[in-house]
Parts: sequence; structure tokens; C-alpha cells
Amino acid sequence: MSYPYVTDAFNAVFCSHWRLPLPTFGVIVTIAVAAATYAASQVVRSYENSGRLPAQSHSSVWDMAIVSTLAGIIGARVFDILDNADRFVADPLSMILTRTGFSIYGGLCFGILAGVKFVKRRSIPVIPMLDATAPSIMLG
Repeated sequence: MSYPYVTDAFNAVFCSHWRLPLPTFGVIVTIAVAAATYAASQVVRSYENSGRLPAQSHSSVWDMAIVSTLAGIIGARVFDILDNADRFVADPLSMILTRTGFSIYGGLCFGILAGVKFVKRRSIPVIPMLDATAPSIMLG
């Protein structure tokens, strides 16, 4: 059985009848982003201690994660639209507002580019920060 909303799973387990529009996939993605960001902040702290990153770089990790996640969502939608240009031309509004059809490649490209731009604006060395956060991207 599938549970498109969190309350569907809750209702199945506890025999209740709640209706809250919290998509299960969205909640799982949020948990994954939070776990990946926590892991990245810990690795960045270790890079600070070893001198590879400046002090207080870890305080930018949560902000970078938010910026990268939002850019990733936009990128995933853009790549899906590019992959399905014929459907987009036929009905652009429904293609933009749908909750399905995100492209992982667009999310990765836009998210990483936004993260790099964010790090550059904060004057943090890009290569060590990418090195420190790469494992958490796989986790997220």
C-alpha cells in the first residue's frame, strides 16, 4: 500500500481519520536534507580544526543548504520542462505547477551551482568546502 500523505500512514497504523496535506515524499526529502546538512556541518568543523577552512565556516552550512535546496527544486523543474518541451508548449501552467516530474540532474546542477556561488559570496574557499560537503550531497 502506498501512503501519499503522512496522515495516510498514521491513519493506517492508529486507525484514525486525520487529513493533513503533508506529502510523504516532501517530509522524507526534508529529513534527508536536514541529516545531510548536519553531517556536512560536522565535516566542515573538522576542516576548520585542521586549518583547511577558515574559522566559523560551519555557520554558513545551514544557509548554504537552504539556498542549494531551493535552487535544486527550481533546477529539477527546469530540466523536467526541457525534457518535456512538447507537453510544456501544450499546457505551460499545469507543467509548472504540477507536483510530479522533477529531474534529479537539474536539481544537482542548480543546487551545486547555487552552493558554489553562495560560498564565493561568503569568501570561503570553494574547493575545500566542496570537498567537505560532497559526502553529504550523496546522503541528501
